[in-house]
Amino acid sequence: MPTDYKKEWIEKSAIDYFSAFISLWLACNSWYMSHYSDLNDNHPDDRSNKWGQCRL
Repeated sequence: MPTDYKKEWIEKSAIDYFSAFISLWLACNSWYMSHYSDLNDNHPDDRSNKWGQCRL
């Protein structure tokens, strides 16, 4: 009895883009946070200025 493996090979050849995207996103996010970490010190939600006075 001949078996057609065409459908199985096509399913196995499909590229999983989601896992590659997540790996790349995590790497880029990690690099960005380490490279620009000093910019996060002055977050807009921080209500105190450099003299410790409250900005309202």
